[in-house]
Amino acid sequence: MKKSMFLVVLAALLLALTTAPAFAAAKAHLLVNGDKVPAPVFVIEDGVTMVAAETYTGLAGADFSEAGDTYTITENDATLSLTNGKYEAMLDGQAVALPRAPYRANGTVYIPLRAVASAFGFEVDWNAETLAVILNRNETRDGMNPSDLLVKATAASQAYNTYSMSGGFDLLMKLMADDKIVESPVQMSMTLEGQIQENPMKLYVVETVLANEAAQVPEMTIEMYMDEEKMYMKMPGQEWTALEQPFSAEFLQEQMSIQSDPLKAVEQMKEMGVILNFGNDRVVDGKNYYVVNACLDLEKFMGNFHGMIQQVMQPVPVDPAADATAEEVQEELQKLLANSKMDYSYTVFIDKETLISDVVEMDIMMELAMENPEVVEDETGEPGPQTINMLFDMKGKFNISGLGEPFVEPEINAATVTP
Repeated sequence: MKKSMFLVVLAALLLALTTAPAFAAAKAHLLVNGDKVPAPVFVIEDGVTMVAAETYTGLAGADFSEAGDTYTITENDATLSLTNGKYEAMLDGQAVALPRAPYRANGTVYIPLRAVASAFGFEVDWNAETLAVILNRNETRDGMNPSDLLVKATAASQAYNTYSMSGGFDLLMKLMADDKIVESPVQMSMTLEGQIQENPMKLYVVETVLANEAAQVPEMTIEMYMDEEKMYMKMPGQEWTALEQPFSAEFLQEQMSIQSDPLKAVEQMKEMGVILNFGNDRVVDGKNYYVVNACLDLEKFMGNFHGMIQQVMQPVPVDPAADATAEEVQEELQKLLANSKMDYSYTVFIDKETLISDVVEMDIMMELAMENPEVVEDETGEPGPQTINMLFDMKGKFNISGLGEPFVEPEINAATVTP
């Protein structure tokens, strides 16, 4: 693959896969309420499924803590205490027999899945034909399951045509060549302040980037404004530049139609592979919150990926210098995905009184594995690396406020139109 085309493919992937999930390599798999758990970490030992504590708490929406050899899992008002190497646990003071003792291996705590899940109300089964560990539980909050709650939260937010958001991401990026780190890790902090209007669609965001010395990027502030016709960018030290709207009118209309219907919006999430569960209720700054966790099922997501990327990329012209058509870029994206790993999850805090989603926390990990587009000799005469890996670890948090306040547009007097 030519270097110019490689850059186009990489840029398109980072644009399109902000919500990409993790690849699961294991033959056996976990199903929770009919949904496949992305990239579970577990082993089956003498007929007992030992699952990583982090995997269990993720699929159950529980909290996990450890102190020495004692591991504690808390869900709602129930607390299960386990001890490393001990075949008995305590659930709110009551003894629970374990078929195998918890243990730690390579920094990961493993716990017996059936015993722990059953203690918290799951029905657990094993399908030998499909190699599936099956967990089922009907969990509700005030009579609502996670989907019901999101439908009501979406409907509540639609009473307001505008809202503001503030927050940011912390990003750690590593570059590896033939499995060796070739540069110091890049650390970046990005803060975002913005406002969104639903109808007619308008978006204004101010992003400030801070980076460590390894990134070789100075502190900068970037402004972006977008409406239904144009997108405008203002880079440091420059005036506003006008760009063509990156999404087709048909795509925008379709998304606006879906988002205007709470049931359709939640259904679209399910079609794209979003898996929902409840986290423990929280109290933050005196407010009571429902907590909904979400992750993505890779197979469902990839089933919709081709159509989605066509819609996203259709109106975007490909640089002629790349010597590649949009179809070729999509093909290369699929190849890149086949050798990559991605994990994306987020948590939404929904105010119990207003049903407004006040806080969103995001956790994204991505590893892009690719062949070096141009293997050439370095200054020592040695050949360059055959493979390049880029590892991203991104964590973010956003607060929602200013519901219904007038939308404030930036002053764009005369923007240069990009040819």
